[in-house]
Amino acid sequence: MKKHYTADEWQGYVDGSLPEKQRRAMEAHLDHCEECLMMFTAALTPGDSVDFAGEIMSGVADIEQNRQKAARENVITFTPARRRQLMLCYVIAAAAALLLSFSGVLDTLIGGAASSGDAFLSVVNNASQSISETVRDITTRPAKP
Repeated sequence: MKKHYTADEWQGYVDGSLPEKQRRAMEAHLDHCEECLMMFTAALTPGDSVDFAGEIMSGVADIEQNRQKAARENVITFTPARRRQLMLCYVIAAAAALLLSFSGVLDTLIGGAASSGDAFLSVVNNASQSISETVRDITTRPAKP
């Protein structure tokens, strides 16, 4: 590993004229060498300063554009024919509900269910009464000699 890089090498790094392998090695060297870090910052001219905020904001703008593009692509669109078909289905369903409500069929269905429930309850009550009567009869009979 090289002890220090020269100012010319750092200028080549800033200009982007060095091969990628050497650039990576120089970046790794900056992590632990204060002297080379100072030479690197000196090689940066005011016009070459790193614009972190600008880079981040452009990245955010790209992300937002990609999100909006994906949202536009995932929107479900209906053709006029499909809209008419859906509207017809809704109208038929609403008409059927109104017809069942006003014709009394719905009341009959609901009443039939209620009367079925009442019939079930009466069977249960009769069964419990007959069981109670049977138990009472057994317990009140005189014992056999």
